[in-house]
Amino acid sequence: MCGTESGAAGGYDRRMTQTVSPMPVLPAAATPAAPPAAPTFGQAIRMGFYAAKVNVLPGTLLQLAAAAIVLSYYFTQTGHDLLEHVAQLKTRYGYIYSVVCTACFGSLLPIALASIMPGGRHRAEVIAARRSIVYLTCFWALVGLQVDGLYRAEAWAFGESGVRAVVSKVAFDQGLFTTIYALPLTVLVYQFKDAGYDRRRMRIRPIGHWYRLYVMPLMVSNWGVWLPAVVLIYCLPLALQLPIQNVVQCLWSLMILVLARPAEAPPQPLAA
Repeated sequence: MCGTESGAAGGYDRRMTQTVSPMPVLPAAATPAAPPAAPTFGQAIRMGFYAAKVNVLPGTLLQLAAAAIVLSYYFTQTGHDLLEHVAQLKTRYGYIYSVVCTACFGSLLPIALASIMPGGRHRAEVIAARRSIVYLTCFWALVGLQVDGLYRAEAWAFGESGVRAVVSKVAFDQGLFTTIYALPLTVLVYQFKDAGYDRRRMRIRPIGHWYRLYVMPLMVSNWGVWLPAVVLIYCLPLALQLPIQNVVQCLWSLMILVLARPAEAPPQPLAA
């Protein structure tokens, strides 16, 4: 899973949507205006590539961090022993580990670190994240439960090791789970927050319009940033996949909060 693994999860990055198609915060009593015109498929793809280009620095650092962790596990005794201890903790506590650690690494830790860093404490994204920390922590706890279930199901369906297993897991994760479920859910969760927790002020209809405008550009940029990291995560044993995903997610969230820069002139979708 991406950035949610996004997730993404990786998961959803509000800065990505800001560089692609900003969603203005409405006054409490305002009636939502008509949503921006939906881009065509080709325009949505180009917008996603643009967002990935804007955030190329944190994306590159993310991939290097994932590679360093995997290499340390397989080629250094210290790294192997340390990660084996983490794997034992994950095996012992199961879903409890997943919920607690993903909440910490996806929300609490990056927000706390960004808040004490000279380059991050006064950024608008960090201030907004601090104000929504309880909401975001609950969301990332749910993400931990979902990602753990995903990894277990993939291990059962495709096997735990081997090139074929890794390729199958990456294809299912990034091609189906992330695009159909994880990214749309994450976008909805963050848009609900940005709408002042009032669903009446959210712009989600028509669904196809909303998906092309908000989800598809994020999906393309997500592939560019997270795909290499996801491949590396699936090269690890099952018990280490979620812990390392948490570490990478934390680094990604921190870098986006502190390092990512908004685009000066993002490409806009043409009127449909």
